[in-house]
Amino acid sequence: MTTTHAVTFGDATYGVEGLPVVELDGVEHLGVGTSVLAKVEEAIALAALEDGCYRGDVARYARKVLGFTIAGLATHCGVEEWAIRDNETLAGLSRAWPLAEVLTLLRAADRGGFVARRVTV
Repeated sequence: MTTTHAVTFGDATYGVEGLPVVELDGVEHLGVGTSVLAKVEEAIALAALEDGCYRGDVARYARKVLGFTIAGLATHCGVEEWAIRDNETLAGLSRAWPLAEVLTLLRAADRGGFVARRVTV
């Protein structure tokens, strides 16, 4: 048995399909560990940004799956903290948000071969 792990940003949902499901005590659980789930979430963040889903909630999600604090991502990308913080609350990202740098980080991440895409749930 398999399932899709999906995340919705506004009206768009991105996910990785075919993840195993296991049953424990009559309850179904995602059959992957946290390290594998982290790779799935990196794939979802990358798919959303590459698809042009430039929203604050995607920015926050991408930052978190990359393991950065607001200050840490700002320092890493050479931008002011407000450029990270303020964009995470917007419906659309401003030019101040380091899109190219975040995409580079996500593309370089070991996503374990997972590929996310826009899905319907």
